Amino acid sequence: AFGVLAAWGVILLGCFATAASAVEPFRRLVAAGLGVLFASEVLLNTAVVTGLRPVTGTPLPLVSQGGSSLVATCLGLGILQSLRMWPGFDLGK
Repeated sequence: AFGVLAAWGVILLGCFATAASAVEPFRRLVAAGLGVLFASEVLLNTAVVTGLRPVTGTPLPLVSQGGSSLVATCLGLGILQSLRMWPGFDLGK
């Protein structure tokens, strides 16, 4: 269980590092927004598993069974990877 949370910690640090290194405000907002989205899903699922919140049905991204959640998570991670690979690409041209 701690390994999964540690892996998500690394992914979230990568999200926010991408946001911090982005030059354009749009890229910064997209990376930070995806990081907050992933963090909220992980925190909500962790709170449900530990019994702090009632069961809501939110799957743990990349771990739990959830078809549409898995697709959305993979799309978000792909967008983050794209932002990380081309940090100087100008969206305005």
